[in-house]
Amino acid sequence: MFKVVLTRAVSDWGMEYLRRFAQIEIAPSGIKPSELPAYCQGRDALLCRGIGAMDEMFFKQLSEGGVKVVASHGTGLDGCDLKAAAKYHIPVVYAPGANSRSVAEYTVALMLTMIKEIHCVTETAHTGDFSNSWRYKTREFKGMNLYIIGFGNIGRQVAQMCQGLGMCVAAYDKYLTREQIESYGCKYCAELYDGVPDADIVTIHTPLTEESRGIAGKKMFDMMKPGSYFVNTARPDLMDEDEICDRLENGQLAGAALDAASIDKEDPNPRTIANKKIVLSYHVAARTTEALDAMAKDCADGIEAVLHHQRWAKTANPEVYDKLGW
Repeated sequence: MFKVVLTRAVSDWGMEYLRRFAQIEIAPSGIKPSELPAYCQGRDALLCRGIGAMDEMFFKQLSEGGVKVVASHGTGLDGCDLKAAAKYHIPVVYAPGANSRSVAEYTVALMLTMIKEIHCVTETAHTGDFSNSWRYKTREFKGMNLYIIGFGNIGRQVAQMCQGLGMCVAAYDKYLTREQIESYGCKYCAELYDGVPDADIVTIHTPLTEESRGIAGKKMFDMMKPGSYFVNTARPDLMDEDEICDRLENGQLAGAALDAASIDKEDPNPRTIANKKIVLSYHVAARTTEALDAMAKDCADGIEAVLHHQRWAKTANPEVYDKLGW
């Protein structure tokens, strides 16, 4: 059987699915990315769950140690040097779209929690102090303007759900045409910030690249109207958390909902943690039974295909197969 190393266990179903064709072992907890190649010596594949940067030296050492394929348990590939992986003849398989429904549902759930201030009401109910309960006043969703930045699998499903709630949806995606966006009943925005001034809610669903890093910063928040809301379930580095806290404190933003934030990092922003106007979670949007099983299946199927010298459709660096001569 093939030998596969996992940085962390996948779902129970996924573990059994992998065992159909491989002996699996889980790397020691807390192992550093730089230590993984040595640990993978003599193994056939590596399945990664959130290990951080995978640079050229990482792939060089994996290749020298005999690893033939790397699987990324998710849709994001920021921090992974795909060109280096191809250089050292290692396909990187991943799971695009596997968690889209789960993240879209969580995004909408955050919006509803944020706008209806359910988190605040829950805290009041638990404390039993109702002295200011008369202040509770929120908004209806019907007629609100939603602006979606990034109209891929997740963004499109968010649009459909929010249209069902009566919202008017506008969207921007540099890779899509007017016709493609309008086919979903959404207003087309040609430039990144075109939909910001009219938006009651801005939500971001783009991958993290050097181009998209920090797109939700001072320029964008200066354009947002008073009493609007911001949502991020994508990546922390897409936004400036200090700008968000400033706007919440001065009242320009009525609320923010962040499943992707510095709370996931070694140096979390204390202002974000302390601000009660932020609905805050720790990158759990994709953690549904269905999504975790689907991501594990895509990774396992990709690993198995590559180890049997088959081109796998969900490969982030498909040019590698030409180098391998398949």
